[in-house]
Amino acid sequence: MSGYRWTIEWARNCRVQAFGELESSSTNMRAKESLSFLSDGSVVLADHQTQGRGRGDHTWTDCAGQNLLSSWVFYTRTPPQPITSSLVGLALYKAASATWPTIPFTLKAPNDLHVIDPKSTTAGKAPIPPLKIGGLLIEVVSQDPTRTVLIVGLGLNVHGSPQATSPYGATHISAELARRGGNLTETDFRRFLTAWHGGLTKAVHDGQKTEMTATAARELKKALTAHPEFSDLQTVQPDGSLEFKDGRSVRWTEL
Repeated sequence: MSGYRWTIEWARNCRVQAFGELESSSTNMRAKESLSFLSDGSVVLADHQTQGRGRGDHTWTDCAGQNLLSSWVFYTRTPPQPITSSLVGLALYKAASATWPTIPFTLKAPNDLHVIDPKSTTAGKAPIPPLKIGGLLIEVVSQDPTRTVLIVGLGLNVHGSPQATSPYGATHISAELARRGGNLTETDFRRFLTAWHGGLTKAVHDGQKTEMTATAARELKKALTAHPEFSDLQTVQPDGSLEFKDGRSVRWTEL
């Protein structure tokens, strides 16, 4: 069964909009069009979409029937603060790592989940580049002075991945488990969804504050430094800024 079907079964207690195909649209676009129907905690799902988007002008290419294409809707009384994006990324990393601990996940800020091979660097050989396995697109819709809608789009490669992606290649959960002698089960996928939803809900709540906790900052550093682009990360500041060993300071939203 596909991640789409598994998620529909898992989300029985949520308000769900599910589409076999979104032609010239995406789950985030559909969520924004359906706010009069959707409530806090709703989720929009698709088995295939033709206008998947990433951050900026990036696109998200999916394999029909093989990915989790989802948008999670939250209503907040105050607008999300800049730390929200980093906390949502951490929630995804923690949910995936807890569910599939044999897969070496890493965050690629500001919005991607990658898989690395920590044993790939050998004498005289170049390390194997990270592979993209998931991505996030966070959008804010202000409806009135007392209510903000936060839409968190999550695309996760479950049973398949696109062949041509740049600048990093792609992989999927099933393949990574198979490489390690395991297999993907519905039970584990449902565990992931529960962990992801719980972590995401907390991230949205905590993201209304101006600073993250010291624990979250430490966890973010651990999630990031395994990635070669962030191997020289010194610390994560409470406001989400990344401090590097060469003295650079970069805000998460500027990455």
